Formats: sequence, structure tokens, C-alpha cells
Amino acid sequence: MNREFLTAPELFPPTTPLIGRQSEMAAITTYLQQPHGRLLTLTGPAGCGKTRLALHAVAELSPTFADGLLWCDLAPVTDAAYVPHVLAARLGVREPGDQPLLDLLTEFLHGRRLLLILDNCEHLLAAVSALVHHLRQRCPRLHVLLTSLYPTGLNGEKVWPLAPLALPESTATLTAAQAAEFDAVRLFVERATAVRPGFALTEQNVMAVAAMCQRVDGLPLAAMCQRVDGLPLAIELAAARVPLLPPPTLPPAWITLLPCSAARRPASFPATRRCGR
Repeated sequence: MNREFLTAPELFPPTTPLIGRQSEMAAITTYLQQPHGRLLTLTGPAGCGKTRLALHAVAELSPTFADGLLWCDLAPVTDAAYVPHVLAARLGVREPGDQPLLDLLTEFLHGRRLLLILDNCEHLLAAVSALVHHLRQRCPRLHVLLTSLYPTGLNGEKVWPLAPLALPESTATLTAAQAAEFDAVRLFVERATAVRPGFALTEQNVMAVAAMCQRVDGLPLAAMCQRVDGLPLAIELAAARVPLLPPPTLPPAWITLLPCSAARRPASFPATRRCGR
């Protein structure tokens, strides 16, 4: 097997740091390295960061799996019958004669120490469950990492629900320094800095930042993060608008307020980012 092909170098490592998921990262990488850690499913709402966490975990796990890593994004797949074919295509497995495809995949993967990542499984859950069940029974060294809105329900599945990033409970008297202690706010500032070098969270700019994301005048930044439920994708989309911010002294009522939520993300946003990469 060509290990370099399987590691999908175009995906790893991620180009931006992981914020607020350090404990989850440590737990899932430790679990997947164990002999019994053969199936782990990251679950949670769209935009909570499942794909991003999986990417960072895979980058760290790369040296662990002698036969490599294989990433399959199932978001574009609309027909459940094609799920095994997607895996076969990524592996370079062809379908000669009348031999069933699942048998070919089993022969190819049997005995190999490999991590298979299936991203965005929720709309194909029955087909994914059947494929994973078949392969896990016959390929004892295969480990599987899934991202999905829902778990598969398979025996031996470790389900890891991702909660939204940490948020302040109240924003009434919150200072910029206090807000910066929360993961959701830290993510916003980190992404905003990437598109507007020199950007910093201050007492003067938090209301202007909020105005970019919500149709509420004077809404503090921390409250904005609450309005998007602490979902990393929504926060990132809001941060991307920072270059459009007016001077902090401009009255909020003069600012064109822009809605920002995962449900209203731009249609052109890449499919691989839809779950918070």
C-alpha cells in the first residue's frame, strides 16, 4: 500500500490552530491508539468543529498507523449505494469480474494497520454503519474515526459529543480581558487577527465587532458569541468580516448590520468546512 497516498498530505496538517478543544484532542487521540479503540464517532450540531478536530487528531496520529490514514469526505455523496465505491476509489481498488466489492475491500484492508476517517456521515448513516460493521469484523487492525450529527449505534462504538465552545454566562459587566478567557471569544480574535493584522480585543471595539454579526445595536462581543451558540463555524464567519469594520467611534446605528449564523453561511463556503473545520 502506498502510505503517502493514504495520508492525503493536502489535508494535513491543518493550517490554523485548534482552539478550545485540547482536552477532546488528547482523549480521542489516546483512544484511537489503543487496541480496543477501533471506532470513534465525533457527534454534534453542524458548525461545532467536528471536522476540524478530526483533522488535527489525524495529523497527530499519522506516525501511529504504519499503513497510513485514509480520509473520505462523504458530504458530496447523495446515493447511499455509492459509499463502498467512494472508499474503493480512494484506495485505488478496482472491481474485476463478479467478485463483490465488499470482499475486495476486505482483502485489501485485512492485516493492515490503518486509520479510516469518514467525514460528514449523517445523511448516509445506515450505509456507513453497514460498511464499518463489515470491515471491523474482518479487518482486526483497522481503526475508524467518523464525524456525524448522530452516532451509528454499532457495538463497540465510542461516541464523543462535541459541545459548543465555552461562553460567558453573563455579558452585562464583562470586560475585554474577562471575555478573552473564553474559548469562543479567543477563536473570534484569532480568526479576526488573521484577516486584519493588528486586530485586538479592546473595550472600544467589542460593540463594533458585534454589530457585524447581529442585528442588535451595541451587542457586546461575548453576547454575539452566545447568539451563535458558541459554534466555531459561525464565529469564524463573523470574524472574517472584521476587515469591514468601521472606526470604533462610529455610532452602531450607522453601521450596516450583517446577520451571521451557521444556518446562513455563504453558499460558496467549501463543503469540507460546513462542520467547523
